[in-house]
Amino acid sequence: PPSASRPQSSLQLLTACHQPSSALSLEHLPVPLKQTKFTTLLIHTQHTIDPPLYILVMAQASSSSFAPVSRPSQSNLRTHYLLVYNLVSCFAWAWILERVLLELFTGLPSSPSDILSRATQIDDKFGRSIKLIQSCAALEVVHALAKLVKSSVVTTLMQVSSRLCIVLAILPMFPEVGKSSIYASMVLAWSCTEVIRYAHYAFGLAEIKVAPLEWLRYSTFYVLYPIGAGSEATVMFLAFRAAKAARLSPAITYTLLSLVCIWPPSLAVMMNHMSHQRKSKNKPYASLLSSIFI
Repeated sequence: PPSASRPQSSLQLLTACHQPSSALSLEHLPVPLKQTKFTTLLIHTQHTIDPPLYILVMAQASSSSFAPVSRPSQSNLRTHYLLVYNLVSCFAWAWILERVLLELFTGLPSSPSDILSRATQIDDKFGRSIKLIQSCAALEVVHALAKLVKSSVVTTLMQVSSRLCIVLAILPMFPEVGKSSIYASMVLAWSCTEVIRYAHYAFGLAEIKVAPLEWLRYSTFYVLYPIGAGSEATVMFLAFRAAKAARLSPAITYTLLSLVCIWPPSLAVMMNHMSHQRKSKNKPYASLLSSIFI
């Protein structure tokens, strides 16, 4: 029968015998079926089989109602997809964070200048991985446009496009910018922010509330966002100086300068957005940072 006509309990089809219906009895059934309440329907195939073939169709008598076969709902598919996406992204940024921290601090550097010297190697060692992981974040704009998430398309586009501009355009055009220690501070701010954010989303999709993680999500942006955006603006400014020194096209030079100028208002928009989210969540977890900034 069509799938919409199957009973809720499992139907079992089996060849009972090759005998006339008069000879068909419970003796021909397997032992487990003799002990089950069932209804029977004998179907006689009259054409090519001799002696007649009888098929016993059994269904539990209690399953008289019929319903469509259950299929995963669109909501479940959406939840599973977003859960996998957030977990993979969280682990990817956690790996970047671990690699960068180990690169900077392994062996107990003797002085801050030693750390700054190591920071200039971050792009050479991990730049390709950072570019790949950050490029995957473009899916978040698609998620917002497709209404898979409740995030604002504008704020998502602002955050993702600014980073993609750096990893896909600025750094390939001006590789010397990646050798600045400010690049390492930018990557550290990105990594910390994303590990917290993706972990928070993943636990939310799994309907697990982790109070410390929730507090981190709606408090650490006061520190991480200015560090990240400030580092991004500095990278843009370094690219502007490199373009000017190389006497590139004025269109490129002044485009870079305009990007530097729009970074402060963009940061203000993002900070305001997160502050509103924090207030709407009504967090009971007070902190020194919140008392200073709110």
